[in-house]
Amino acid sequence: MIGVLVLWVIVGLGVALVLGRGIRLADAPGGAEPPFSTADLPAGFRSSHS
Repeated sequence: MIGVLVLWVIVGLGVALVLGRGIRLADAPGGAEPPFSTADLPAGFRSSHS
């Protein structure tokens, strides 16, 4: 019985480590440039309403 509990603790810690690493990687700022804005468009593609 104690062996099963120890196994569950080990499995739980492993899952927690994997999820924590995934969340940390997802929250890390990327090295990609920010997306384009309307200011980056040529004048012919911009709306005349702005």
